[in-house]
Order: sequence, then C-alpha cells, then structure tokens
Amino acid sequence: MLLFSLLPPLSSSFPSLPPLPLPPSLVSHPSPLSHPQAPADHRHAVDAMWGKLASEILMQNWDPALEDLNSLKRRIDDSVSDLHVMVM
Repeated sequence: MLLFSLLPPLSSSFPSLPPLPLPPSLVSHPSPLSHPQAPADHRHAVDAMWGKLASEILMQNWDPALEDLNSLKRRIDDSVSDLHVMVM
C-alpha cells in the first residue's frame, strides 16, 4: 500500500498519445470475418463457422450473429440428414 501511495498517478506519468491511423489495407477492405476463405467442404469449415459466430457475439453484432447461427444450424441439420441417408 505504501509503495502505491509514493508513485505518481498514471495520467501524469504517461502523456496522452493520439490514436494510430489504420493502415490503408484495413481501411479499404471489409472485415476478414465477413469473407470466408476456406471452402465449405473443408474439414475445419464448421469450426470456422463456430468461431465466426462467437466473434460476432463478442462484438455484439447481433444481426450477423443470427445469420451465422442459422447457417450453422442448416449445416448441422444437413450433415445429420446425410448421415441418416448413409445409414439406410
């Protein structure tokens, strides 16, 4: 406790810096999350879909998250129906 009382407040220790400008490559292109890079039949495609859904939820982008949830649900339902066809 004594150590912290001897230190100056952080606001006076560190000058306020202006925000760094974004590189042009990030400004001119949309989020990489909105453009899937792997083909839909890739073995990690469903993992990527779960990750994208989690990312949209964490960023509180509710409309894209709902779209991702619905596409993930369709993908799971399709894989289950394909499994039933293979079993029969």
